[in-house]
Amino acid sequence: MDPSLYMVETFAPHLHTRFEVEVEPGTSLPLELIEVERGPAHPRALMFWLLFRGPAAPLLPQRTYRLQHSVLGEMDFFLVPVAGDPQGVTYQAVFNRMIKDAPARP
Repeated sequence: MDPSLYMVETFAPHLHTRFEVEVEPGTSLPLELIEVERGPAHPRALMFWLLFRGPAAPLLPQRTYRLQHSVLGEMDFFLVPVAGDPQGVTYQAVFNRMIKDAPARP
């Protein structure tokens, strides 16, 4: 997926849908997109995060993973495990990007 499409508006319509995370070639786990949250407003930057819920095991260590979605296609996310319980683990992907051609602050 084109990195310029990594925006809240891209992911919000796919809340509570399934993504497949590639753990290793040929092996994937299901993740559900459970939250799409916009970060604090800034005139020159875009910030948001996604929360995914996956199975309790295996616990995926913090690193970049390839995810597949039936509508959005393939994308790479840096996932960090942020919470867990016997029913599953929550992973977060945070996005920060400068806005091209935004006016500079004086």
